[in-house]
Amino acid sequence: MFTIREGKVDAVFEDNLRVVYQLFKDGIIEEYCFPPNASVEYYKYNAGNMELIEGIYDGFTPFDEEHQHKYYYSDSTSKKRELTEKEYDELSEELTHKYNPKYRPQLHLFKEK
Repeated sequence: MFTIREGKVDAVFEDNLRVVYQLFKDGIIEEYCFPPNASVEYYKYNAGNMELIEGIYDGFTPFDEEHQHKYYYSDSTSKKRELTEKEYDELSEELTHKYNPKYRPQLHLFKEK
């Protein structure tokens, strides 16, 4: 994610190709990480830091003998709790509706002098 500071492009933060960020209403940032260890987390950007609000993730371990999915929820208090698959699916839907609709920033075209 980039911004413009003092007329120059400046990186706010960087991540890898398996992660997608979306900006929602009220400055909420959704971070979606693709499987096999899928996660959806919601953050508030504050003074140069991404502060976790809450999120869910699938702790799938493909190299484990059992190849199990273990689902978790965490929030800003760093409390992590395990979820059933049904709870994970329900909470995923709940979080999506809680933080949508997507915020659409206005774009202003620059005119060359």
